[in-house]
Amino acid sequence: MSKKRKASRCVLCEHEAHQCQDCRNKVRRKENVTAEQWAHRQALDVASRKRAVAKRTPEQHRKKWQARNAGYFKWKYGITVEEKEAMFVAQGRCCACCGSKVPRTTKGRWQTDHDHKTKKVRAILCRVCNVVLGMVDENVVHLQALISYIERFKQ
Repeated sequence: MSKKRKASRCVLCEHEAHQCQDCRNKVRRKENVTAEQWAHRQALDVASRKRAVAKRTPEQHRKKWQARNAGYFKWKYGITVEEKEAMFVAQGRCCACCGSKVPRTTKGRWQTDHDHKTKKVRAILCRVCNVVLGMVDENVVHLQALISYIERFKQ
């Protein structure tokens, strides 16, 4: 069952659009710019936002990410971003499974491992360990079978 999203409305006339075409044209005419100039200005705004993001330090990125994802994290895992960070520090800022100091992901993010039945967070893992756990459905018998398979063909 999908949730119905509340339609965004134009801030100027309450029309069912983020900013309706009429209002966009009024603003453009008021500022006395052509459609091409308006499009160019919008493109410059996007480019300047991208430059601002690129200039952020890793610490600034982390703070921005925490602020943006705080509600989602609490909803999905039942803990706050601060609790997750405290858990990560307590486990030595490394993968709780393999001990890796790097997250081994393309975006450099650590994975939050949780029990899918109880929804409880267990630990912070690197991507490889988290994917392996997911692929074997957290089945200990399957993992032991994989270990014996590897050992059988080890040279």
